[in-house]
Amino acid sequence: MYCRYCGTKNPDHAKFCLRCGKPLLPADVRTSGRTEEANPVEKNPVSGSEPGGNREREGNEGHTEDEAYIPGIPSEYVSPAAPAPAEDGTEAANRSTAMSGKQPFYRKKRYMIPLVIVLVLLVAAYFSGKYMTSPVRTVDAFEQAVRDQNTGVLKSLILPSEHTHVNDAQIKAMLALFKSHPGIYSQVVSDLAASAHHPDRTALSHALYYLQKDGKKYLVFDNYKIGTTPIQAKILTNLKGMSVGIKGVGRAQTAAQADDQSPQSLTVGPVIPGEYGFYGDSDKLSTAKTADLTRSGKTIDFSGVYLTIQSNLNGAELYVDNKDTGETVSAAKTYGPFKKSETPVFYAKYTVGGKSIKTNSVTIVRDSAMDSGDGNRITLSEAESSGIDLEFDNVDPSSDFYALDGNDEQSNSQNLNGYFQGFYDALSSAVSDDMPDDFKTYFVNGSSYQKAQLQSAKKFYDQGITESIQDFTVDHVKKIGDGLYAATTDESWSESITDPDTGDSKDKDFSYTNTYQLQETAPGELKIVGQKISHRQDSDASSDSSY
Repeated sequence: MYCRYCGTKNPDHAKFCLRCGKPLLPADVRTSGRTEEANPVEKNPVSGSEPGGNREREGNEGHTEDEAYIPGIPSEYVSPAAPAPAEDGTEAANRSTAMSGKQPFYRKKRYMIPLVIVLVLLVAAYFSGKYMTSPVRTVDAFEQAVRDQNTGVLKSLILPSEHTHVNDAQIKAMLALFKSHPGIYSQVVSDLAASAHHPDRTALSHALYYLQKDGKKYLVFDNYKIGTTPIQAKILTNLKGMSVGIKGVGRAQTAAQADDQSPQSLTVGPVIPGEYGFYGDSDKLSTAKTADLTRSGKTIDFSGVYLTIQSNLNGAELYVDNKDTGETVSAAKTYGPFKKSETPVFYAKYTVGGKSIKTNSVTIVRDSAMDSGDGNRITLSEAESSGIDLEFDNVDPSSDFYALDGNDEQSNSQNLNGYFQGFYDALSSAVSDDMPDDFKTYFVNGSSYQKAQLQSAKKFYDQGITESIQDFTVDHVKKIGDGLYAATTDESWSESITDPDTGDSKDKDFSYTNTYQLQETAPGELKIVGQKISHRQDSDASSDSSY
């Protein structure tokens, strides 16, 4: 049979052309076109030729001898049949040359189609990859995630320049900064948009967030993320043992070297720019503060405030914010720590025998809230420099108002100098002049001790004895009970005894150590409730005067 594509003659049983490889017509198709020529005699009855005489011509009716006839296929689709080889080979060579000119076209066609498809796919993949890795697409994804508050997407987009680990707390801090400061977010978006159109340019020095290359994607394209410079902050505290840090970020640090005279600075971070919560916890003070971090170097001060407290009655109880601190003014000496943001109110209260007196309140205020001319309000800076004065009005320890402090013996001794000077003068008047009115005020009115002292003074007067104090020293004052003190004095006296019958007088000096028991009975009031004399020494051994 002959190939209908290239005209090559092939064996009858072949299914594909031996030259071009194209499929050949099945046998039934080849024979169907010959049914009408099955009886050549009937087809041409007029002819007188013998059967089979013109079979070759009849079978090739309408075709030349040089054409290949393929039954059932129109002649216009049939290529010329290969002729029998000529003896000199000229005609066969010509046909072979003609046929070989067509074969390369069919073979190229078979390989060009897959190459075109591959080329189209590569071009499509290139432009698709370029779109997927576009810096503009990265910026758009960032803006969308901010609008959606999508911490997961943002966490995958943010890439600090130092590869700091970014967690959810930092992303939330960034979103909080954008919400609190819309102007900052607008600037960030503007900077990112500018970077997206010129990704090869260096990031702006002021930009909080900027485009940054992060390796390759799909092996060819630059991968972009949102870059930023990590920020560190400092926390200052003067409280030893205070734990400080950023909420949700990293571990707490402990101020092991801090004290109220030498604060310690601890570095926290690094973190991405945002609005963070800082904390400081100690056994004396716990505090927290929210602050924006947009540049390194910010300092958060968690130092506690200590204020010096002073009063003209150091034994008075110190009250802060209407609560008793449990300490006297002298015992407290300073009050603190408290936060700089607080506005505490101070006053002192002095209570004796159920009777109380108190000072005016002093309030710590901010400088901006200070009212001019208000003596009961003081700024924190003024309080830190000059302390808090809690003065009891009309109280003068050098007068008849006497108050003792169980924690300040030196102050007590000074206060009692005036007290005992008045007592000794009253005693001299009672003994020498029979004027006991002042003397009796130094004892609890109506007490048996008061009666005994008045009787003794009267007896000395009746005996013609006069006494006067020469010198004394208050050596020790010690608290021995609730409002009860023991005061030890060294006393030197001069005494004169006049004989009522002869009028003769005899003078002598004596000294002794006396321990008095003093009871606070009301604010500023002291009563002598007992005494004990020891170490008496007389200049005249015959004298036996006493009281």
